[in-house]
Amino acid sequence: MEFGIVLYDIEKDGNLNGVYTNNVVKGKIFTETARLKSKKNNVSTYDFFYFDIEDTYTGKLTITEKDGVLDCTWNVYEINDGKGGDLFTGQGFKMNERQIAIYYKGV
Repeated sequence: MEFGIVLYDIEKDGNLNGVYTNNVVKGKIFTETARLKSKKNNVSTYDFFYFDIEDTYTGKLTITEKDGVLDCTWNVYEINDGKGGDLFTGQGFKMNERQIAIYYKGV
């Protein structure tokens, strides 16, 4: 099972720029970018893409905030074939006004 940590910088427009590592990439640092699509009440949705050792991926990220905890779900599919694919879930916290830290794992 894949698991890791992502640290996002929150841009002024609400978009996220992140760096992540996990047990598959074994400590190497890769990037993820998430563009804010909507924010209603405590739920934000994003279109995202990220790079890893083998390919570039895209999908939908949903972040729900409740009592200071961020619950996250990534629905991932490859850019090349557009098929539904991996699902990751995670929990984290807003570290300050401009950063989010999240622990995630594959489902």
